[in-house]
Amino acid sequence: MGIKHQKSDIAAPWQNGRIERFFGTFKERIKNLVIHNSNTLPELLYDFQFWYNSVRPHSYLDGKTPDEVWNNVDVFTHGYKRAIWYEKWDGLLTGYYLKT
Repeated sequence: MGIKHQKSDIAAPWQNGRIERFFGTFKERIKNLVIHNSNTLPELLYDFQFWYNSVRPHSYLDGKTPDEVWNNVDVFTHGYKRAIWYEKWDGLLTGYYLKT
């Protein structure tokens, strides 16, 4: 796969911008969410993971989702079968899931 493990220096967030952006997005959303029961946390984390990787377009990926890039799918060129509205976390996670 060509994945190489790299470490960044301590207290140097600019060296790992992608993960810093991920946690920034995560913290921005979760700070507005009331978690009533810790038993629901795994489901809430799955909802975020799906939204982040399959629904939310990333400007760094030219408007594609990480799943589209990983699976080498270009919905802009080949189209999609259905656009499914995705909404979780009381409207904090929203967008269209483009089913190919």
